[in-house]
Amino acid sequence: MLPLNDVDSQRLFFKRIFNSDYSCPPQLQKVSVRILIKCGGLPLAIITIASLLANKPQNTDEWERLRDSIGTGLSYESDDDGKCMRHILLLSYWDLPHHLKTCLLYLHIYPEDEYISCEQLKLKWIAEGFIPTQRGNVYQEAESCFNELVNRSLIQLVDAHVDHDGFAQYCRIHDMVLDLIISLSDEENFATALNGVCNSLPSKIRRLSLQSSGLEQKGAIHAITRSKLHVRSFNVFGETEKIPLLVDFRSLRVFDICGDYSSWKNEHIRNIGGFCQLRYLGIHRRGITELPENIGKLQNLETLDLRGSYIGKLPSTITRLQKLAHLFVDRPQLCVFCTYAS
Repeated sequence: MLPLNDVDSQRLFFKRIFNSDYSCPPQLQKVSVRILIKCGGLPLAIITIASLLANKPQNTDEWERLRDSIGTGLSYESDDDGKCMRHILLLSYWDLPHHLKTCLLYLHIYPEDEYISCEQLKLKWIAEGFIPTQRGNVYQEAESCFNELVNRSLIQLVDAHVDHDGFAQYCRIHDMVLDLIISLSDEENFATALNGVCNSLPSKIRRLSLQSSGLEQKGAIHAITRSKLHVRSFNVFGETEKIPLLVDFRSLRVFDICGDYSSWKNEHIRNIGGFCQLRYLGIHRRGITELPENIGKLQNLETLDLRGSYIGKLPSTITRLQKLAHLFVDRPQLCVFCTYAS
């Protein structure tokens, strides 16, 4: 993408901060020009800085401090390696409160260019315990966290997919933002994504995302076995060649099997009743056709998402799930059961 000219840069900048193409308080006009010079006409840089300033007091000193923190600035030609853009994104990241940093880093589990369900993402945040619950409804708090990351332009809504109320159903992450998330996540050993790049696996895995069926999965099987007492989130996006025996995952809070693959079978989830901390369970694979009776032991389960699966009916033990707040199905016979059970 080519850099914007001065007029378009200013319009984009002011629109994000003041919700107007040209409106800017007189005392901020000069510093705005200096900030835009450092952004070099790059849309992502302009949007990121503007989103950061939108959450700051509108005074000259505050804006000057941010301008100074940008460094020497960047341009379309001078930032081929993305270092300057990364620095700007880091400014936005470090300005986040702790719980929003955690929510953002969780996006490491998703493959590049993935359309992410906004609803599922919020429910996974809740299941992981990322959302502060001092005030009101936890889902409303998750919604607030999501909107804050959108407002800071760290998450992009996919406008092409909206629900009947006009709200976006999916979101995505800009490639450069995702690169930063992956880097920060790796530094903190926050999440591990196996995506065909032959990652070196940490000795302790906390959150695992299987995104490919490459050779690295062989090493992952042993790593999963070693780390099973520590794994809090297990998300499967790609085909799985060798599926680990899922036993004693006592810390697992999120377990989501996505994609139209048949390698996962009923026997692979037969021990799921032992996942005593599980709060989010998503099964969207055609190879799994029934839930085990021991699912009734999941006394902490809050979300059960079976959309896209071939599961024909729910076991009667589903009624024992006292904390189940979100049940998603798309098969008529399951809907009948849900209506009856409620």
